[in-house]
Amino acid sequence: MSEDGILDRAVRYWQALSGTLAVRCFRHRKQGQLWDCQVFSGKASGFRQRLLYRIEQGHRLLFVTSSQREAKRVDRVLYSKGIRSTRIDSETNEGGAFNLGHGNDSG
Repeated sequence: MSEDGILDRAVRYWQALSGTLAVRCFRHRKQGQLWDCQVFSGKASGFRQRLLYRIEQGHRLLFVTSSQREAKRVDRVLYSKGIRSTRIDSETNEGGAFNLGHGNDSG
């Protein structure tokens, strides 16, 4: 059983249903990590070229798009230039199980 802020009575209820005597509790502490980044924006015309230029200059970028086709296109261009990338979309993150076997991060 897993839940954030679960009540003691809920734990006792499931303990009685399962017949177990043991209860194990784990506490997770989130630690944020700073990531130096800038919002890259501008006119749509030439956007991909400016994006690729920045990546070729060694900048680490996070590219967010609602177009899977465009994400694949950028991924293929980067792969052809020998630049490693990780694409996360419905093909690589099927049902929440992220698979590095897709995109160019595996190759």
